[in-house]
Amino acid sequence: MLHDRQAWSNNSDFDEWRAWSEYMGLGLFPNKSNICFDRSDLAVIAAVNHSGVAMGRKRLIQKQLANNELIVPFDNCEFFCAQRYYLVTRDEKSNAKVQLFIQWLKKQILQGM
Repeated sequence: MLHDRQAWSNNSDFDEWRAWSEYMGLGLFPNKSNICFDRSDLAVIAAVNHSGVAMGRKRLIQKQLANNELIVPFDNCEFFCAQRYYLVTRDEKSNAKVQLFIQWLKKQILQGM
C-alpha cells in the first residue's frame, strides 16, 4: 500500500487508508510492506510504475485513469473525503491584487467542476 503521509492535516501515516477501509467494511491495518511519501503525486507515480496500490483524488488522477495508467479496482469504492481547502485573508491585507487573485482562483475552481 502506498501512502501520502500529508494527505490530511491532522493524520497519522495510515489514517487515510484506515478511514477508507472502515467505510468499505474491511479490516485493513498497517503492515510492513507500506511505502510512504510526503506528496500525493509521488504515491500516484509509484502506482503508475507498479510499486503498489495508491489512493488518489479523482480530480487529480483523471488523466491517468483516462489513459489506463491507473484503474479503479472495483465498483463503489469511492470514499468521500471531508477535508477542505480554505482561503483566508486579513482585512487590512485585502487589497485589489488579493481580490483579483481570489476571483481568478474561484473561476478556476468552478471551471474544474
